[in-house]
Amino acid sequence: MAARTEKGGVDNRLEKNENSPSATQRQPSGFSVFYVFFHEIKKKGELMKLATALSRRAALQVKISELSRRLESNAKVQEGQQPAENPADLLKELDESCGELEELIAAINLTNSQTMVKGETLSRLLARRDAQKLRLGALRGFLSEASNKVTRYSNSEILIHSTVDVQEQQKQVDDLSKDLRLLDEKIQETNWTTELIEQ
Repeated sequence: MAARTEKGGVDNRLEKNENSPSATQRQPSGFSVFYVFFHEIKKKGELMKLATALSRRAALQVKISELSRRLESNAKVQEGQQPAENPADLLKELDESCGELEELIAAINLTNSQTMVKGETLSRLLARRDAQKLRLGALRGFLSEASNKVTRYSNSEILIHSTVDVQEQQKQVDDLSKDLRLLDEKIQETNWTTELIEQ
C-alpha cells in the first residue's frame, strides 16, 4: 500500500524535549494533552499525519525515560517504609509504553520505505540527510582549523600555513549547507502531507 502524499517525506530523527520534567513528576501536562488527542484520533478512525506520529514518538520516548528514572527512585526503601510509587504499576506502564512505541516506529519506518519523492524512497532521503550532516560537520571543523591564523613572533619561528584554499573550501561548505537546508525543508514539509501507513 503506497502512502498518500503530495511531495513525500517524513523526519525520522529522534526528537528531544529540552524541557523534560524531573523524575518526580508523573507526566508533563503537554504530554497528557497530546495523549488524549492521539487516542481521540484512533477512536474516530481518522488517518494520522506523519507529523503527528513523530510528535507522539517523541512524547513516548520522554515518557519511557521518565518511567525509567521513577523505577530507579522506587527500587529500594528503608525497612518499614513504602515506596512513593508502586513499582508494579510503573512496570506495567513501561511495558505498555514500549509496546506502543514499537508499533509506532514500525509504522513510521514502513511509511518511509513506501513513500516516493521524485523517484526515490523517503528512507533514501533520510539516509542522505544524515550522511550530509556528518560530512558538513567534518568539513566545518576542518575549515575552522585551516582558517585559524597563527601569529609569528620572530623570524626564527616555524611558519605555519593552511593546506587548502580556505575561500574555496568555504564555498563548498556554503553550498552543502544550502543543499542540506533544502532537503530538510522538503522532509519537514511532507510530514504534514503524508499519512501514516499502519500495519
